[in-house]
Amino acid sequence: WRIVYLPELVCPAELPVVISGFKSQQRRWAKGSIQTALKLLPRALSSRLSLWTKYQAFVHLTYYMIHPLMVVVVLLSVPALAAGALARSTGAVVFASVIFALASIGPACVLIYAQKVLPEGGWRRALWLPSIMVIGVGLAWSTSLAVLSAFWGRDLHFVRTPKFGIGPRGGQWRGKGYAGGRPWGGMVELGLGLYCAWTAWLVASHGLYGVLPFMLLYTAGFLTVGALTLLHAMPGLPAALALVALAGVLAPGGARAADEIQARSLVIEGERWWTRSPDPAAPVACATCHHDLTDVRGWMAGFPKVKPSPPPHTRVMTLLQANAEAVARHYRLPDALPAATAITAYLTALGADLPISPGMSPGQPVFPARIRALDESVRRGASVFAARCRSCHRPPEVAPAVLTFPRVSHDRAQSLETFLADHRPSGRPLDWAGQEMADVVAHLVAGLAGRPVAARMEQARQEGP
Repeated sequence: WRIVYLPELVCPAELPVVISGFKSQQRRWAKGSIQTALKLLPRALSSRLSLWTKYQAFVHLTYYMIHPLMVVVVLLSVPALAAGALARSTGAVVFASVIFALASIGPACVLIYAQKVLPEGGWRRALWLPSIMVIGVGLAWSTSLAVLSAFWGRDLHFVRTPKFGIGPRGGQWRGKGYAGGRPWGGMVELGLGLYCAWTAWLVASHGLYGVLPFMLLYTAGFLTVGALTLLHAMPGLPAALALVALAGVLAPGGARAADEIQARSLVIEGERWWTRSPDPAAPVACATCHHDLTDVRGWMAGFPKVKPSPPPHTRVMTLLQANAEAVARHYRLPDALPAATAITAYLTALGADLPISPGMSPGQPVFPARIRALDESVRRGASVFAARCRSCHRPPEVAPAVLTFPRVSHDRAQSLETFLADHRPSGRPLDWAGQEMADVVAHLVAGLAGRPVAARMEQARQEGP
């Protein structure tokens, strides 16, 4: 026997009009397909068939495995983004985007070809193609459970697809018990849809636009199928209230997790700046000279401090200011601030468990003249703070917020210095790289001396900005 495809032979059928029926149909096909693969695929692969035939058998029999793989891709997207796996290599993102695009083209071509060969098809029906793709993606959770049940399940009952005889002469499914379904799967799908929407926002904020269309497709698919599941299972339930309630439960935790992921991404970016020079012709990076992390990790806790330079440039500097000066000198970037902010975040993360000790670094000698210069900076900073900020803020209340920087705010990396430069309730703005800025920071940090950075950071996050 040989299989022959006859495109002119049309087989009419009734598609399920309720989403529970469509899910039931796809679950039955998925489970049966994988059960068939478990039974026949070992024989096919060990036979004398050609390698091409074996490949086709594998692809055809395991087709429904794509659904659990889609769910895995969705669930791992945020952890991969948090770990920096998507941001480390542009080539990897482009490769993944191309693979996703090719995988999406195949089913679309099948549907377009069907409209072309069917005499009553016409291209107008091809306009429904996007909705078909959305529904197909949205079934991934339900179909994945069916695929897994083929491996471990023992239930071999045949579950019929509910049909209502709806055709050109009309028909109705509403109000019939046969049309019902359980709503709980819809709640999971709505949750996945919100998770995908959050992921889409994250990849867009990181500039990963090649991945964005697929995350938007997942978002539309899961939200559509989830909403239809609730509407068809409970026609009297106001869908809007269900969506709002679910969003209200998930949104606060999602917002905090988004902030943590963006902060982690900033640290990873800082590590890249620290270990790699942006100029291949001048490969010397920060880590080339400062390769011992045991010494480097104490830098954050020791700033602000006197940065020795040829006279008359010796002055008190913050860690960001020192990093910006070094980046501008060695990397020769037109704007040193973004790289310096990321490096500061990286160094802050390295020394998070060390006590704050302005003017002193572990293992380094202490110079009394520099400590006196730092004390003078603290006094100058107190005067500037009193003139500009004391009408609204008290130093003991503001100081803990210092340790929440650098941070990501409104999708933009923000240092303490740039925040203070933008926050000017009165008087002229401070220069983020200037001496007055270092004095104000020294005044605020002086009240935190001796306290572990990590503990103060956590307290500051709980108390708010």
